[in-house]
Amino acid sequence: MGGNTPQPPGEPLRELAPRLIARLIRALDSRLLSIEYDPAPAEPVLHYRFEIAGRSQSFAVVARPAALVSIADLYPAAAAFELALEQRHGLRFQPAGQIAGA
Repeated sequence: MGGNTPQPPGEPLRELAPRLIARLIRALDSRLLSIEYDPAPAEPVLHYRFEIAGRSQSFAVVARPAALVSIADLYPAAAAFELALEQRHGLRFQPAGQIAGA
């Protein structure tokens, strides 16, 4: 396994919002690599993949469509991924501050 091999996500996170994860790792040497959506499981899942200190790390988060908060203000690359998910799957990411608790 190379240093850039993505770590397979385990069970999707339910208690941690993607924005909280992004805030926690933003101070590290990190960049967003992708955001992907998997509607197939019993619970739809968003997969966020970051490069952190040269290693790829994925986070799977249960997608709650009514409460998707953008991370584009933390990681500008997220804007393009979020737009693509909106166009492809109808997901709507709200700017931070428009959803309580974001």
